[in-house]
Amino acid sequence: MRILVYPHSMEMGGSQLNAVELAGAIRDRGHAVGVFGPDGPLVDAVHSRGLSHVAAPVPRVRPSPAVMRRLSDVVHVGRYDLVHAYEWPPAMEAVYGPFMRFGTPAVCTVMSMAVAPFIPPRLPLTVGTAEIAERERGHRDDVSLLEPPGDTGGDPRCGPSGRRARFGPARAADRCGRRTVQG
Repeated sequence: MRILVYPHSMEMGGSQLNAVELAGAIRDRGHAVGVFGPDGPLVDAVHSRGLSHVAAPVPRVRPSPAVMRRLSDVVHVGRYDLVHAYEWPPAMEAVYGPFMRFGTPAVCTVMSMAVAPFIPPRLPLTVGTAEIAERERGHRDDVSLLEPPGDTGGDPRCGPSGRRARFGPARAADRCGRRTVQG
């Protein structure tokens, strides 16, 4: 299957980092995967995972007609079978772009703490908390739960930092917010 992953931005962190990591995992399972989004710091992570990045225009408004046109063109030329949109703007652009033009299916992942009420209820949806999943199941056909990972070991910024030196041996929080104790 050919899958185009569309994070809502290419800034480091959040659901967009999860999108890139999961895109690599899906590719490792034998699928052809591309990543669509504006240029940004996360493009290096896309390339380091051996994935292709297709540049999107920077939107002035969301949903963006320019992004929908470019997304539709990329899906058509790349013969993608599915668009996996992360958060509401890409979801709406995938629905009003390649789905409306070509019938290309889309799925949506929302890791925000609320799901925009205008995301079409027939769009398959993955959310990040059990509470949101339960709430959405009340009016959606297809809701899945995928709790966001917390990989503090894989992020070199997450670990003992200069905070201990500055604040002494009392309890301190490292850069990722874990409470730590210096002995």
